[in-house]
Formats: sequence, C-alpha cells, structure tokens
Amino acid sequence: MHDDSPPTGHDGTPPPDLAPPEAAHTDTPPPREAGFVFTGDTGEYFRIWIVNACLSLVTLGIWSAWAKVRTTQYIRAHTTLDGMPFTYDANPLAILRGRILAVTAVGVWTALGYVAPAAQLLLLVPAAFIVPWLITASLRFNARVTTYRNVGFSFSGGYGDAFGLFIVAPFLSAFTLYLLIPWVIFRQRAWQAEKTAWGNVGLALRARASDFYAAHLPAIITGIVVAVSLFAVMGLTYAGAGDRESMPPAFWVAVGFLYLVVLFATLVTHAAVTRLTLDSLWIGDQARVHCRMDPLRYAWILATNAVGTLVSLGLLYPWGEIRRLRYLAAGTSVSGVETFDEVTGSRAAAGSAAGQEIADAFDIELGF
Repeated sequence: MHDDSPPTGHDGTPPPDLAPPEAAHTDTPPPREAGFVFTGDTGEYFRIWIVNACLSLVTLGIWSAWAKVRTTQYIRAHTTLDGMPFTYDANPLAILRGRILAVTAVGVWTALGYVAPAAQLLLLVPAAFIVPWLITASLRFNARVTTYRNVGFSFSGGYGDAFGLFIVAPFLSAFTLYLLIPWVIFRQRAWQAEKTAWGNVGLALRARASDFYAAHLPAIITGIVVAVSLFAVMGLTYAGAGDRESMPPAFWVAVGFLYLVVLFATLVTHAAVTRLTLDSLWIGDQARVHCRMDPLRYAWILATNAVGTLVSLGLLYPWGEIRRLRYLAAGTSVSGVETFDEVTGSRAAAGSAAGQEIADAFDIELGF
C-alpha cells in the first residue's frame, strides 16, 4: 500500500526543509537601548572653571577662547553614550578671532545706543540679513568640531532657509499675536535636524506642530492668567488708592510675584520643548533618541541654579552646571545603538568660529 505520509527522521520529526513555517520563524530581537551617562565631577569642573576665569581676567579676555575649548572638552569627554565619549576639537585661535569680531560688533552696537539711538534702530534692518548667516555659520562650526566614535558631524543648512525660518516667520507671527510661535519653533528645530548628519547618516525630527503647541501650553496659559491678574490688580489698586500719582508697595509686590511666575513658566516651557525635541529625534531610520526628563524638575534645576549663581557671585555656577548635565543625561537614551557600527564618515575642516561667537554675544539660542 502506498504511504502518503511525509518522510520523517530517525526520531519521527520532519526534516528541516519540511518543518512548518512556525518552527523556522525566529522573532527579531528588539533594538538595543543605551543611556547617556555624565561622569563629570563638581570639584574637577570647579578647578577648571576657576583657573579659566582667573587666566581670562589676567589676560584681559584673551584666554577665554582656550577656556571655552578646555571646558567644552571636559564636558564632552565625560558625556558617554554606549560607553563611548564625545569629542570637541575646536581651534582656540579660531574662537579667539571670532570672539574679537563679536566684541567689536557688540561694542559698536552698544556705543550707537548712547551716541545715536536712531542709527542703532536703523541697523536692525541690515542686522536682519546678517542673523541668518550667524545661525548657519554657528551650527556648521559646532557640528564640524564634534565627533562621536571617530565619526564627525556636519551641517548643510543654507542662508535662504535660515532667513525664512528665523527672520520672516517670527516677523509674520506678530500679526497673529504670536500664536504661530510654536509652529515657528517646530520648523526651526526640524530644519536643524534635517540639515545635520553624523557621518553618512542624517538626523530627522519626527514630531508634529501640535506637539509643540502642547509643549507651549504652560507659557500660553500663564500668560493669559498673568495678564488678567495684572489688570485686576491695577484696577483694584486704582480704585482703592487716594493718590493716583503713585502706586502702593503692595502693587509692586504683586507685579514682582507675577513676573517670577512668568519666568518659571518660561523655564517649564523651555524644558518641555527640549524634551520634545530630543524625544522626537531619529538618527537614520533605525536609531531613536528617548528623553524622559520631567519638565517641572528640569525647570526647577534651572531656576535654583540661577539663584545659586547669583547669590554666590558666580561661585556656584560649576555645581549648577554639573547638576543640570547629570539630570539631563540620566533622562536621555538612544535605542537602536547596534546600528552605529554601520556609520562611516570623517571630519571636515571646522572653518571660522565668528558666526558662533557673535551669535553667543547677542544671545541667539541655537542647537538642540
């Protein structure tokens, strides 16, 4: 009699080529996740900071370029991801040249404010065309002097995009009572990510504009509440004051309190936007950054660091910076780090640091 049953091995099991699909299928392992670790020490950082401050003072600021490189190198060397540190290879001479230009620009701008205020206002027009260059030059310089796993970063953003995102869009948002600001910040962050690459792998910000509006809710709600409260306080003060020429001390106490509330809400919003930006950042198509820090906690750290630095005349700044970096690193990680072995690339020439230094001098916030 003919046997239609499939052939079996000596132990009665089907041979490998005839095994059911379920038996041959293996689950794909989940992406490996590694956290950022910051190992900086307050004592070490304070020694570096105080020596740099003294040398910068003695050399009338010339040492400040070397101080910046030394400080940044310490922070990068003590920031590791998957056991590998970041590096910062900026040339102090390039930073010094850029800093001289920055000091000159700030000096001319400040002097015009005393000598010819109208001329200072007129300079806002050409300044609007210079700022996009400062932004692209700063981002390009910072990327090129940073490496990870011996692979450099690069930035390819152009002047036209920077002009539209940092000049035109904020200007137009004024006509919407600045309701477009969260969208503007979303587009700025997305552009910075899309134009940044690590070796042969590009970055991407996979977020939505609605996410940035949600991150700005603390500032929006606080602004509305403070505006209403301020009008109410003014109305009650005017109604109860016999002398309309001066305001009672209670009014200024209330104004001061509301001002502090706005400041803290701004810090919370900054923290929320930072977390959202990091948590939406992808490295290629398989590696993703995760950020789990608490915005309220991070805002509290920023606020208390500022107070500590102020009351200590700057001596507590190193303690505050180490505290901030430890918390930020502890809440940030990357999944898919196993794909980093496939990233290749080399470092490009850093170029001029003028854009970065002038942007820092005018307090233009850049980067992630």
